[in-house]
Amino acid sequence: MGGFAPECSILLQVELLARGRSSYLKEMKRSALVLAVLAALATGCTESSSPQASASVDGVECRLPPESEQALPDTDFDLTITPNPVAPGVEADVVIELAENAPEDLTNAPEGEIITGAGARLQCWNGSAWVDTHQLLKDGFGPDNAPAAIGIGPDVTVTIPAVGLVIEDQPYTIVVPDVPSGIYRIEDTVIVGSSGRSVYSLIEIGGD
Repeated sequence: MGGFAPECSILLQVELLARGRSSYLKEMKRSALVLAVLAALATGCTESSSPQASASVDGVECRLPPESEQALPDTDFDLTITPNPVAPGVEADVVIELAENAPEDLTNAPEGEIITGAGARLQCWNGSAWVDTHQLLKDGFGPDNAPAAIGIGPDVTVTIPAVGLVIEDQPYTIVVPDVPSGIYRIEDTVIVGSSGRSVYSLIEIGGD
């Protein structure tokens, strides 16, 4: 399955044989032409393997996110995906925990006051922003009560059960969509009282 950044390498080797002044000059001109052609090919290969190489995911052109976008926003919660990296099409566990530097009003919150929902979202970088590609229904809330990954499109409606799941109670299982290899982001929601806030984790899907 194709990924975001294919690799390529070019080995350049030029041998000049001294066969007299005339032959030497001809060889120099010929070698210069060969080098120019190979240099152009090398440039094209380098450009194609840049982070701008893309893969289509349910109609979204997904690209390798730049390092600046791989830095997660600061929140009072940690979202952990296990395993990570992970193969497409398999199950993974999602755990939301209070961050070590969380304020006291959160660390001292009554049990059950901090909850999360039955769904999360898989996102990819489209070159300018993180965009949703799949709705991830956690175990017990997808079809036949199994986890599910549903592609988001203009003609797709996904109903998320209105339930509250206590964080730090247990891992919640999701299924990883069958998408091209690359770096994606999962966004989940934590609800504290009557306000919701997003929590994120990068996830590497596929690869060797």
